[in-house]
Amino acid sequence: MRYVSGVDDMGNAIDIRDPLAEKIRAIVETSHDENRVAALLTLQEIFGSDLPANPQFVQAVEQAWQSLVREGARQAVLTALNR
Repeated sequence: MRYVSGVDDMGNAIDIRDPLAEKIRAIVETSHDENRVAALLTLQEIFGSDLPANPQFVQAVEQAWQSLVREGARQAVLTALNR
């Protein structure tokens, strides 16, 4: 979700190369960090309909996203590995 947001931790543009890039870009442009997970989970081509309906999955993805936003990618990975 960080990758498709188009900006890395340093604020640099990420060159998104994905068959769904236009659709993803539209979702990212109309969402904010606070609702990015919910917005991207609407992509049935990626998540289907069962995963977004699973509260445990949604919570885990939301927690991971918030860790990325709060700590940055490097620290988020280190934190996850040390759990």
